[in-house]
Amino acid sequence: MRRSTLAFLLAAAVSTNAQQPQKDSAVIGVVIDAATGAPIAGAIVTLRPSNPDLRVPLDSVTERAITTNDGEFVFGPIGAASYNLSASGAGYLGSGNGRQRPDGPTQPVNVGEREVVDGLTIKMWRTAVVGGTVTDEFGEPVVGCLVNVVRRTWAAGRPRFEVVGTPATDDRGVYRIANLTPGEYAAFVPGMR
Repeated sequence: MRRSTLAFLLAAAVSTNAQQPQKDSAVIGVVIDAATGAPIAGAIVTLRPSNPDLRVPLDSVTERAITTNDGEFVFGPIGAASYNLSASGAGYLGSGNGRQRPDGPTQPVNVGEREVVDGLTIKMWRTAVVGGTVTDEFGEPVVGCLVNVVRRTWAAGRPRFEVVGTPATDDRGVYRIANLTPGEYAAFVPGMR
């Protein structure tokens, strides 16, 4: 069914305007959960030229599609060009074509004239959450306490710690910070004198 719909779209794309580039190509792919391999329904996939004409507003050459229940998306008819494909979805970090880790690089998709680029897979990673409870020496919750949450990364073989947030505890002594990149985190309360 997907290919017959695509064939109809491409056949309807024959342009009579000689000044416009021919739009007779397509891009087909799927968005999946990087950890489980399960398709992600309802993700928003964005296709935009890698090297856009600066005289044309970027919004006018940007296309968006929502993935099906099987995580599939289709863009077509489109013109021959190099494109960037990105995806976003609730509870997931933004991602793009060719990304192999949450903060890794993406790769453009090169589409030729009358070409159907099929089999693209965009992996997405769930966001991470760090949370806990701060109590005093008597086990009572500490209210309004700022907690430093740091992420450990590596640079030149040495650990590096980056502060990603300082949430405050609520009336139960609970703190929580969400929408984090998966990784190694530590949380601590700075010492008080």
